[in-house]
Amino acid sequence: MKLFVRFAASTCLALFCSGTNLAADAKKGTTNARDPARPIAELMTAAPRTLPASASAAEAALLMAAANIRHVPVIEHGHLECRRCRGSWELPVDEVAELVATLERSRGFSVDLTHLSILGLCAACRAAAD
Repeated sequence: MKLFVRFAASTCLALFCSGTNLAADAKKGTTNARDPARPIAELMTAAPRTLPASASAAEAALLMAAANIRHVPVIEHGHLECRRCRGSWELPVDEVAELVATLERSRGFSVDLTHLSILGLCAACRAAAD
């Protein structure tokens, strides 16, 4: 069993999978760190590492090896990138939905959100410039 807890259309908040083996523990009647009565919030991987759909299988393999993980949720999202400090922030699909709809409606352009970067200045760099 794999359960991906998602918020909106793109931000993966948590990952819960069969590796926790709750069913086997329940059959055995054992209670331990994987107790099936525990809230899922205590068992899940909060804020798991994710990859965009445009990532290669090699990138996924490298991430999984480096982080010692077995699952990588694949999500559609974009990024806001600051030209000054080079900071990068994830931009969930729901935050760009209106832009996507406008481009599709006005230009007939089908937007692929597997790689979207919007360049500009972050709030901290804008404040420092003032």
